[in-house]
Amino acid sequence: MKNVFFIFLCYAFIFSCNTSNKTAVETPTSKDIVIPDKKDSSISDLDDDPVFYLHRESCRGPCPGYTYTIFKSGKVDYFGQRNVDRLNNHIAEMDMATLTALKKAANDIGYKNMEDTYNNPNMADIPRWTVKFEEKSIKFTENLAPKELTEFCKKMDATIDALKWEKIDE
Repeated sequence: MKNVFFIFLCYAFIFSCNTSNKTAVETPTSKDIVIPDKKDSSISDLDDDPVFYLHRESCRGPCPGYTYTIFKSGKVDYFGQRNVDRLNNHIAEMDMATLTALKKAANDIGYKNMEDTYNNPNMADIPRWTVKFEEKSIKFTENLAPKELTEFCKKMDATIDALKWEKIDE
């Protein structure tokens, strides 16, 4: 009887211990990325349409990984995944003049007439970008995309970095 009780205690101890402890921010894979749409239930509580969306997929090295959405109202949602100063969820406000300037810059480079993809799926461990302006989405790597597109995305990044950010508690 003592042996049965001892075995029971061992099993209880083993199965009651949970040693998994997630401390890192998980980076979504390209399969996990959902480009926001007003119909998407995750933002359905907002009475606001997304105008710009940018996701930068990190590599195995120091490449940054982050996602942000700029809404028609000027609200900006940001999520930093890896190798960025702002990790996790943040929000900011963009003034209408800046948002209008970004829209004009996208139109000036002929964004809506560009290809949907500038990507080589056989290239391993290279950072990939997904950018969406209004209804047009483009997936690309810097080395294959038109220079105007990469410069535009870097301009958006600089504009986003200059905003005053507020961290959202999780």
